[in-house]
Amino acid sequence: MIAVPKGYRCPLCPEHQDDEDDFCWSDLLQAPVCHSCTYEIVNGFEGWDEAPTPDQYNHAENIARIMELTGLTFQQAKFKFMRHLVSDWAGTVPEEMRAADVTLLTDDQLKEWNAMLDAAMLLLRHQADSVQAEP
Repeated sequence: MIAVPKGYRCPLCPEHQDDEDDFCWSDLLQAPVCHSCTYEIVNGFEGWDEAPTPDQYNHAENIARIMELTGLTFQQAKFKFMRHLVSDWAGTVPEEMRAADVTLLTDDQLKEWNAMLDAAMLLLRHQADSVQAEP
């Protein structure tokens, strides 16, 4: 958690006031977001081939808001988010992804890489669950 100024509001849910000690840094937005929205970001990117619709995901508006705030496409935003998430969990990502500039890649290229990052994250979560389940 990080400290934010009194009265700061999460850019993804500015309609309500969160506790000042309930914020985390978002590398994707380059701004603090409330703890609740961090879960909504993970759930809105991880495992999705395309941007989820409100019928598919009840917080799809947060993903749309991220694209609006960053000016990125869904594939670009997902890649930036998933690259950071996988790196946090595994300590690294494939070398060609590490320094990739999302603005120089097509959405089709990013969609392929996003599928690879989704698979890596699924494996990392499975491994973590297996470790926790051991007596």
